[in-house]
Amino acid sequence: MNRAIKNIISTFFVAILMVNPVFADNVDLENTYKNYEYTKTQSIDDFISIFNNQFQIYNTFANRLWYDNAVVDKIIILHDIDTDRFFKFVKNEKFIELSDEEFNDFEIERITRAGAFDIFKNDDISGMYITTSNESLNNSERWKIYTHLGTYDAILWFIHEGFHAWEQPRWNLTDGDIPNSARNEFLENTYVRAVRYQLTMQLLQALSDPENQEQHILNALATYSYFKENFVEEHELSIYFDRLEGSAYFFEVMASLIISNYEILIEDDCFESALFNIITDFASTGHSAFSAYGLGLVSEGYTTSGFAALLLERIGIHKWQQMIMEDAYLTPMQVLFNHFSQDNIEIPDMIQITDETLLYVKQSILSRYQFLLQRQHDILDLLGNYL
Repeated sequence: MNRAIKNIISTFFVAILMVNPVFADNVDLENTYKNYEYTKTQSIDDFISIFNNQFQIYNTFANRLWYDNAVVDKIIILHDIDTDRFFKFVKNEKFIELSDEEFNDFEIERITRAGAFDIFKNDDISGMYITTSNESLNNSERWKIYTHLGTYDAILWFIHEGFHAWEQPRWNLTDGDIPNSARNEFLENTYVRAVRYQLTMQLLQALSDPENQEQHILNALATYSYFKENFVEEHELSIYFDRLEGSAYFFEVMASLIISNYEILIEDDCFESALFNIITDFASTGHSAFSAYGLGLVSEGYTTSGFAALLLERIGIHKWQQMIMEDAYLTPMQVLFNHFSQDNIEIPDMIQITDETLLYVKQSILSRYQFLLQRQHDILDLLGNYL
């Protein structure tokens, strides 16, 4: 199969705390925040300065984002497929443009599709190769689904996929075969999807309404308990991806919110308090943030576990990270449940899935099926040009 066909096929299958911080001296704040206005970047030359600032801010906080974080001391090679130019980004250094010969020294296979990435290792150097294009940088509709980031997706690839590539292989991820390795979303189980959707919304309420946080958490724990007890098989199948994607989503959100709000955070006397206020604002986006991932057993794992992890940070259960790294069956939701159970706080027994919630879920599942069918049709049309 040639490279062009591989790229087309891969397009279809790609899934759409901190105290007394030290701040980077080489961050250009004024240019970094152009990325709030999605259509401002007009060219790769505009973007590379913004991207370098994002990368330097990330590296400033990397060791505070995750326990013994492995996503450190990496380099990034950014490839503009329109001009076939390459840029190298290194911690605490100014980016440089690479010649073709210098790029080839990394022994990276070129990708001709924007928005792709690959992990590479060359001698003692490891990092990520990411592709972009002018159309990709100026696609404002695409960036709207990342309302929580305020960043372009090149840094998103590095943060989220880098967490999968370098951090998680050190964990006890599974004691055997990967459950639900085919990533079946079980969309046909509408009622279960409604239960998990309700859980996600309750966790969002807890994040966005700190004054009533405990009650929202208790409501969420009741829904979680109902899911565990009444849908045993789906719960067991959910654990691996809740751990895998939920923790990566937490890492993505924390890093992205710091990058996007760096200027605000460094001007506040209490960094941790300011960050939690920003997380509250992020959670208030509700459906916008949730829509980036959507419904489905695997997709729900991003948000249910990601939001539970944000709550664990807020209430001060910082050891949850080490706990899930060591225990192949422990999720952030279960850590949250265990914490409140040990505190002898009464968790409500009854939950109610409203007709409105069920209708919303059914409509959302139908829309997703329609999208997937259209996407499949588009991919087959593109493949026809190469066969």
